[in-house]
Amino acid sequence: MRGIRQKIQENTTKCGLPANSTIRAEGDARYNNSTFSAVGKTSFQAATQVTYTMCENVTSKIKVIAVFCGNKLCKKGEVLRRRGANVTCPDHPDCTANVAADTNIGNEKRWAGECIREIQRDPHSLTVSHLTTDGDSAAATGASEIQGQPIENLKDLRHFFESQRKQTSKAPFSASMFPDRTKTDRESVQKRFAQDLKMRCRSEYENAYDHYGGDIRKLTRAMSYVVDSILTCYRGECGRPCQKHSFACKGLKKSHWKSSVLPKNFKLNVNDNDEHLLRDCVNLTLGPKNLCRIRFHTSTQKCESVNRAYLRSNSKCITSSRNFEPKIHRVVHSLNEGYGNSTLKLCEAVGAPVVKGGKVVHLLKQQEKRQAYFRQRQQSKL
Repeated sequence: MRGIRQKIQENTTKCGLPANSTIRAEGDARYNNSTFSAVGKTSFQAATQVTYTMCENVTSKIKVIAVFCGNKLCKKGEVLRRRGANVTCPDHPDCTANVAADTNIGNEKRWAGECIREIQRDPHSLTVSHLTTDGDSAAATGASEIQGQPIENLKDLRHFFESQRKQTSKAPFSASMFPDRTKTDRESVQKRFAQDLKMRCRSEYENAYDHYGGDIRKLTRAMSYVVDSILTCYRGECGRPCQKHSFACKGLKKSHWKSSVLPKNFKLNVNDNDEHLLRDCVNLTLGPKNLCRIRFHTSTQKCESVNRAYLRSNSKCITSSRNFEPKIHRVVHSLNEGYGNSTLKLCEAVGAPVVKGGKVVHLLKQQEKRQAYFRQRQQSKL
């Protein structure tokens, strides 16, 4: 990772920018838990190990630049305490734990700060200006405190629009807004409508972002008209407003927004209070202030893919105390260098280099090219 950070700094200077120019990054945490009872409850995680991954967002490959491995487990400490010794982890010699047992393992604010601390220890240190997270703004706050410079928190697109769906499904709309007989049926239709509204707003944003090339001023101005067109479209008055302002609905009889989750010919019975609530729900993602939080179209998808890659050597339901951190760094090295190059470098580092020009090198290089091809194909828009 030190070489990755150095290369980013070199590329920055080659572009004519100062060596201390800021970069954008993304971060996400992963927890190891021997049971599955606490999945999804980050603040009260019953896990004993945490991995916080930070990736850069300035190159097309989006590589890992910092990793923090928090571990509460220490076999030696357990043995000593059973023998009557008064030891406290992680304060005794040869302790594998680096986090106290009473520490809040879900404190992403602290773990993001540890990643920034690792970056700052490097002679080729980088300065982060924006940190994309999955809804946890505390991570950016913790990173800012360690860095000594403010870091703006950006939102992950998937989690950002998912939070809109959840709030829309819980909004206190009137009983007459959703046409159905019973309260249970109306709540079911409201949940389906919340899902469709999320899909509609995401489509409007994506199409407008491509149309204006990411220009936030033009995008914000266009979305102010899009909000009105969405409201009229759901009232069954789709036509001229959608033709003029919408990026997802053409407003024509044979070409308009077709919902995949709502009943056919669905219309909302909206009163003044419902319209105000519905406008607030749309502005949760398409409002001017919220558009600024996703203006760079960044996400935490790379960090989440790295978290899935950790499963190759470190399952989430297995908590190995001694070799937990080496397993994580082995996967990070493989992702940053590529499987083939990583294998060759590791063999050379342990004193067993692979003969150059041999069949093994040929197969590893071939696999490396194949992975690069599929990576480029996934990134392309078909």
